[in-house]
Amino acid sequence: MGVGDRETGILAALVAAFLWTISSLFWNRVRMSAVALNFIKCALGTLMLLVHLVVLAWFNGHPVFQANGFAWQMLAWGGIFGIAIGDYCYFRSLQIVGPRKCFLLTTTTPIFAIALMWLLFGQKLTLVVFWGILMIMSGVGLVVMERRTAFEIPSLMPGQAWVGVWLGLASAVCQALGGMFSQQAMENSECSPGEAAFIRLLVGAVIMLAVVVGHGEFSKIRRELLTGQHLKLVICGTALGTWLGIWMSQVAYQKTDLALASTLLTTSPLFAIPVMYLYYGHRTTALAWAGSLIAVVGVAIALNPDAVLFLYSNLMPKS
Repeated sequence: MGVGDRETGILAALVAAFLWTISSLFWNRVRMSAVALNFIKCALGTLMLLVHLVVLAWFNGHPVFQANGFAWQMLAWGGIFGIAIGDYCYFRSLQIVGPRKCFLLTTTTPIFAIALMWLLFGQKLTLVVFWGILMIMSGVGLVVMERRTAFEIPSLMPGQAWVGVWLGLASAVCQALGGMFSQQAMENSECSPGEAAFIRLLVGAVIMLAVVVGHGEFSKIRRELLTGQHLKLVICGTALGTWLGIWMSQVAYQKTDLALASTLLTTSPLFAIPVMYLYYGHRTTALAWAGSLIAVVGVAIALNPDAVLFLYSNLMPKS
């Protein structure tokens, strides 16, 4: 994995986090169950990515699908954990505890990613990158913990608070697992990030369709989707957060290590500061700005750890 690839992965993760911030403006206005939201997102996202793959294949002259059997197997597991289970837990946690607490819970994703890569593959982070990740997580945590920010939004479909907390943590674990499976698939095949996103969403859509049909909710979801502004909101949210956002997240998993990609993908609250100001007029406190600064410094450290080591070795007094 070259330096250029690493920088591409970091940029892709930040773009994905930004897109998820924008898409949340649309999803927050859709009053539907978490199961319905996840099913619709998966189904429409699969169709968008299929068109994406066909157009790219036509322009580049290569087959639409290039993933081997191993990649399909890994990405199927990624779809089960990261999309079907993980996204459902995320949506439901978001509905119960609200965006502020839900975002705070999802900042634990890198911890689970680091643990998975160490336990299963023996991969360890360099000390500099570890400190960069720690600073990013701390900065995002400060931003989200500030109660006077725009994240304190009433829940749409409340439930028991402890359930929302556990669902948020479950979502973090599932996202780490989904990222790990995606990374393994793309490292061991010719599978592109776009194809990886498509396969994960396809598996997620099939599972969620089975859940929806099993509960007899398909007709209800179709009626709700065609009512009022739901269809426009869902299409915009899916295009930004699911098609483009998940595609960019797969680029991040392919180009950089899992722990760093998982960390950067949780930085949506940082982008929410200017977005919420422009969209709702919410002003940001000094604590939130301090958290943003800490996170940005952490990103800079993680982006170029060699430069940090160079500065350290040259600025520290010699004994």
